Amino acid sequence: MKRSAIFFFSSDPTAIFIEMRCNTSTSPSAIEQNHSTWHVIEAKSLYDAYTSSLDQRGIREKELYEMLAVESARKSLYDDVKELNDIKLARRHIQELDKRLANARLAVQIEDDSGRRSGRLASIAQTEVVKVEEEMRNAIATVEEKERPRPPPCYQCLTGLEILCDYDIACMKEYLKETPNIKVCSSDADASSKGDGSSWKT
Repeated sequence: MKRSAIFFFSSDPTAIFIEMRCNTSTSPSAIEQNHSTWHVIEAKSLYDAYTSSLDQRGIREKELYEMLAVESARKSLYDDVKELNDIKLARRHIQELDKRLANARLAVQIEDDSGRRSGRLASIAQTEVVKVEEEMRNAIATVEEKERPRPPPCYQCLTGLEILCDYDIACMKEYLKETPNIKVCSSDADASSKGDGSSWKT
């Protein structure tokens, strides 16, 4: 049996957290074993896909849909919809360039086959091929750049966990300096690692 819990924090409106809870018990008399997986909605396209999958004929899903609408959860999410539309337009432009390039190459081939390739007309046909090929390379590079996945966010930095870890490490170092017994143990451990027969004592 799968259940979901939705978390939306007004202090961090840039993400919606979903906990998928799954009960793996195979017998009614068995002790429940609950496992959870976490999912994050950080982009408007994911939000749109998720809300459109909600069946508003059901009471809970309708309440969830209305709650997300009231909280304006979509407003602060990363707007990737424009990027996706830009990629679609860029791909359409590449298709148009592909047709232009085929026509330009065909024109050059016809001139070659007919033996009339000379002078100004021949120069125009060749120039068109070179121009469209350059536009095609630039368009493909633009699409590849837009489709390159964004690096995942550093949650240790965003949550302040990294600062806390650094603080704990600094405190531990100070504690080790002020505690001679710990220094002796550290020396024993270093000596043991060098292979002189020393070992930890309990």
